Amino acid sequence: MDKSLTWLYSSERDGGGLAAWNDGGQWMNAYPEVTGYLLPTLIHYNAFDLAERCALWLLEKQNDNGSWNGLDGVQRPFDTSAIVEGMTAMFESTREVKYRTAAQKAIAWMRTQISGEGYLHNSPDKKSPEIYNLRASAIIGNAKELEYWQAHGLNHGEARSHYLAYALEGALNIEPANRWAIAQIEMAYTQQTGFIPFFVRPDWGANHPSVDYCATAQMGLLYQRVGLDASKVYRLLDNVVTWDGGITQSNDDPRQILWAVKFYLDLKKVMQ
Repeated sequence: MDKSLTWLYSSERDGGGLAAWNDGGQWMNAYPEVTGYLLPTLIHYNAFDLAERCALWLLEKQNDNGSWNGLDGVQRPFDTSAIVEGMTAMFESTREVKYRTAAQKAIAWMRTQISGEGYLHNSPDKKSPEIYNLRASAIIGNAKELEYWQAHGLNHGEARSHYLAYALEGALNIEPANRWAIAQIEMAYTQQTGFIPFFVRPDWGANHPSVDYCATAQMGLLYQRVGLDASKVYRLLDNVVTWDGGITQSNDDPRQILWAVKFYLDLKKVMQ
């Protein structure tokens, strides 16, 4: 078994779900969001036993209105969309109606969180736009969010590359040949020849001394998607996988985070 996949098995919590991260040998609480969007990855790697346990745990955690909570206990469209992605993958894999029902209920709730301008709210109580919600809107077919960000721009001086990668993935999921998104990906490819910085300027120049391993994996997937060669990015990431299969947040944050492992495994599948 792939050692990063083995590491994911070790992240499963006794009460169900996958932890958010491991910090010095201590696992964080189970994280519904990352558990949800890891389901397609687990299915792709034939880890059906872990995927099913995680999916059943997520069904137990779904709120009555269809949403799921973030780590902070707040109902969030982004977190909910990640679990919709997982529930959809589970339904497609098993044809069990309970997964489709959960996804449909969640999508109905998410649609109540779309603003008049077309973007998804951060949360029911915080109605601000967030660039990463482009990915969430793509999952529920809300193309208006793409129109909003094309009009307003994603980066007005400094932006977290991890969130930009979510946004660009969402843009391509809504419109696969979207030139606005592809131009951003091509700019990143030209400007950043290795690991992606934690924060970047609008031209994708470094705005932070740290690099983000998860954002690097995400951008690698986007490079491949638009016809750019991500083999160097993949080799660099392969070299930072820890002895036990985890991947840290960055070169100066030693927490092993599940979302980095998720996108690394997704990139590995594409590169093989």
